[in-house]
Parts: sequence; C-alpha cells; structure tokens
Amino acid sequence: MKNVDIEKKVISIVEDFLEDENVEINRESNLRVDTGINSMVLISMILKFEDTFMITIDDDDIPKMITVNDIVTYIGKKLN
Repeated sequence: MKNVDIEKKVISIVEDFLEDENVEINRESNLRVDTGINSMVLISMILKFEDTFMITIDDDDIPKMITVNDIVTYIGKKLN
C-alpha cells in the first residue's frame, strides 16, 4: 500500500474521532495539540488503525506517534 493511501485512511480515521469538525487534519497535524484528542480517544484510534490496516501496534511505540506523519510512517513500515 502506498504512503499516500495510508495517509488518506489515517486522516479519515483521525477525523472520525474529532469532536470539533472545524479542525483541519494534515500530515503534520499533532494529534494531541492540534486535535485535542485525549489518551482514551487515542487508544480507541490506535485500535481502529490496527483493525483497518490489520497490524499490531506495540504499546511502546504509541508515545512516539505524535503527528499524522508519524502514524503513516509507522504503518507503512509495518505493512512492508
């Protein structure tokens, strides 16, 4: 799967979890700062990434997922 396809899916998933529809998500968006997503929502989002991409995200790697780009890169590596 190409990174651009992963990016589109990741952004779509992040947008599904946003409370504020006016927040624009892009590759550089910081999940905690730009979106206001709390840790409980982040865990749900991680589970959705795992289901969508059929991967397992290691608990130790979750704190490293700060931006959408971090997630896209991580998923890309897991899929390849």
